[in-house]
Amino acid sequence: MQFYKLIRAISPTLAPLTITEVELSRPLHPLQVDPARYQRALVVVRLHDIPLGIVEVPLWHGQAPADEYVATIWQRLGAAINAHLAADGLAERSALTPAGIAGDAPCQRARAQFLATAPPVSVVVATHDRPALLAQCLDSLLALEYPHFEILVVDNAPSSSATHDLVRERYGLAPHLRYLREDRLGVAHAENCGLHAAQTDYIAITDDDVVVDRWWLLELMRGFARGTQVASVTGQVLPRELETPPQFWFEEFASFTKDFTPQIYDLGPHRRAWPTYPFAAGKYGTGANCAFRKELLQRIGGFDPALSSGQDMAVFCQVILLGQQVVYAPAALLYHRHRRDFDELKTQIYGYGLGYTAYLLKMLLDYPRFAPLWLRAVLNGGLAARPTQRPQILADETMAALRELQHLRRQGLRAGPRTYLRARRQVRRERG
Repeated sequence: MQFYKLIRAISPTLAPLTITEVELSRPLHPLQVDPARYQRALVVVRLHDIPLGIVEVPLWHGQAPADEYVATIWQRLGAAINAHLAADGLAERSALTPAGIAGDAPCQRARAQFLATAPPVSVVVATHDRPALLAQCLDSLLALEYPHFEILVVDNAPSSSATHDLVRERYGLAPHLRYLREDRLGVAHAENCGLHAAQTDYIAITDDDVVVDRWWLLELMRGFARGTQVASVTGQVLPRELETPPQFWFEEFASFTKDFTPQIYDLGPHRRAWPTYPFAAGKYGTGANCAFRKELLQRIGGFDPALSSGQDMAVFCQVILLGQQVVYAPAALLYHRHRRDFDELKTQIYGYGLGYTAYLLKMLLDYPRFAPLWLRAVLNGGLAARPTQRPQILADETMAALRELQHLRRQGLRAGPRTYLRARRQVRRERG
């Protein structure tokens, strides 16, 4: 079931929804949450720390008995559980019980072997006036299971010293955390600042409003071994909370969440038959959860500062057009805090539309030899506003919100090329 369908099935009235995790290699206990607030839960199911999927679980008086939600997990994810066991060389199961799946875990030994020789990585976190969110992000990054990494906090055009003070006072003793300041406003400027300061051959990118899983960086880096010419790896992004209607509307309209099957994208054996390939927006992943070979980023000149958004889409597409591969590694998991406020969400969706057509124009200008592919993508829906699905089951409030978001995205789509050309000229003037 796609994630937006889960959301609808769970909460047609947009009541707050709790998100939790269960690990199947340990005994499973009843779920217990605040009964006054939550009637259902989304459960992220893991085996040997590998996320396998999401199931919805009904709650009665804030509880779900283990035997009941275990049956739901087996019904939905039994095939994924057995596929994981088979990949580990273990016997498949015919059922799942609250006792869990105890025993050997070869995949964990493979993780340990990788960690013994894991390459150093620079993790770039661009931030702008959100010290409270940034602190939660940095706490999770400092808890990563990874031997050699540095964290580069790029304070982007700050209006105060709050971020600098936070890093100095709370993280001043962390030897592998560095504070950088970039006064030119824009995510691309901030990430390029981190790229130039990085002291490693691999660059991981995330946002200040996420909390990463402790295995996040390990799984991103393992993704580079999944293909022969991997230059970029992306990971899974799940909602950190679903408490307000705008957070549900984001999942309906522009969800980051993808399935839990690893993928490879290129122009060779892993080429897709999509009519918009390889210019498909958001298919490969998101800039909140990705890693690159530093050499590739340097070769293309880093992130394009003329793109106010969509700079991540541009780089993913450039990787493929340059004959390299993008790998999607769903085990590289993090949780993103969606905008709680509708006005913030509207600004975000308008920016997504603007960034998409700006990115498409950049691809045409910078890679004209792929113009036939570009034209096919545009003619086959590349500029269409994202449609809502099955609108007949949605509440009037949600339909009105989604119509407004569609309208804003169309406005952004129309404004993107003009905005990009103006910004591109400005960047060229600044560079002389």
